[in-house]
Formats: sequence, C-alpha cells, structure tokens
Amino acid sequence: MIVAMMQIDRYIYPALRIRKVLLRKDFFLGRDIKPRVLTLGNPHAEWTFIPDTLDESSVVYSFGAGGDISFERGLSERFNLKIYIFDPTPSSISWMAAQTLPPNVYFHPVGIAAEDGYTDFYAPRENGTGSHSKIKNEYATQPIKVQMKCLATIMKEQGHHFIDLLKMDIEGAEYEVLEGIVNNHIPVRQLLVEFHHRFKTVGIKRSLDAIGRLKKTGYVVFSVSPTGEEVSFINTRYPVPLKKNN
Repeated sequence: MIVAMMQIDRYIYPALRIRKVLLRKDFFLGRDIKPRVLTLGNPHAEWTFIPDTLDESSVVYSFGAGGDISFERGLSERFNLKIYIFDPTPSSISWMAAQTLPPNVYFHPVGIAAEDGYTDFYAPRENGTGSHSKIKNEYATQPIKVQMKCLATIMKEQGHHFIDLLKMDIEGAEYEVLEGIVNNHIPVRQLLVEFHHRFKTVGIKRSLDAIGRLKKTGYVVFSVSPTGEEVSFINTRYPVPLKKNN
C-alpha cells in the first residue's frame, strides 16, 4: 500500500505543480548539490537529509510533531542520537503523551517563534482536523493560546551551541524563524523546512525571499520533495564537524 501511494504521488504531484506554477501559486526549485541522501518517515511525513554529517553525538531539533514522528523514530534507530521534539498544540501534546519514546528522544510542549511569549493558534478547519497555525484563515474559529520560544532561548535552555539538523513543519511560522536564524547567525548544519506559500495569506514571494536569504548565508539546496514544499538545505560554511556539545 505504501509503495503504491508513493508511485501515485510521483505522477500526481508534478502535474498539480505545473498547474500551480502557471497560475503563479508555486515555483520550481532545483538542487544546488547532489550528495548522498537518505529519506526516512511514513508517506507524507518523510524527510530527506544527508546522513554522512550525523553520528551518535549529533543533536537534532524537530519542530512540529503533529501525529506522526516516524522520521524522528527512524533517526533515533539508525544513529542513536539525541532528538528534541517541540509542538505546542493540545492535540499533539495529548498524542505525544500516549507514545512510548526512545530514551534519547525528548518532547517539549512549546512552539518556536521569533520571540518568547504566548500566541494565538487557529484550527485549519471547522471540524478541527489538520494542523493548527498562528496564521488566521477562512476556517479559523476561536483561537487557543500556546507557548512559544525563540530558537536562541530553546538552545540556551538545552545547553546547545549548535544544531546538526533542524526540521520545521510549523504551518507558516517558518519565515520569521528562518529570518532569526540568518540575522542571529545561529549555527545550524542541516535545515529541513516545509514552506507554506500555498496559504493565501503567504504567497510564493515570501518563500522565494526566505530561500534567497538562506543562500546568501551559505545554505545550498540538496533535496526538494515532489510537492515542492519540503526543501532540504545544508550550510556549506560548516565543511567539517563542529565541536560537539558536552
């Protein structure tokens, strides 16, 4: 079943993307480099990364758990490294509480933003299905207050000076976080980001601008998903492993 879904997606997504590009609702992004990569996770929750930069001493941050942490479990099993998962939404907090996590996987019920504090999150549809977002849309109902912290605060609390791999699926909030990473020169080796320019209140210009800023600071693209929304970057300014966190 999983293989069949992947084969269908391989043909459907390119066709849909061509239509969106013609309507100026999407864009095509090529790879800058073609290293050896690995993809882990269930369909629609998989991410592609460069395995050669990771080992058991690496630190991984994952923002946006939703209801599927197959990617994080795969990383834990393969590399036995430390993974820190963050998600502030009540549904994800409840789901994570019911999971049996490996000893090197840690969950924190907070989200990531440009600054510390509490913010409104909206359900994407009237029936409450899907992922919550701080971006208000036509389906928005009564918002909920969730706790957010900036990346610098989170790293300080965890005692980390750099991140080997950072994954973000945060429903449109990635733009302000990426701007903070660039402006504050936060050392992140690999960035795996889901862009949300499909949101009516976002648009493709914001994604293109964010990608352009990342490239100016040393990041290059090494993987783009069939949907064009999940993009994997590596910072070429870190050619050799940094000193590991204690």
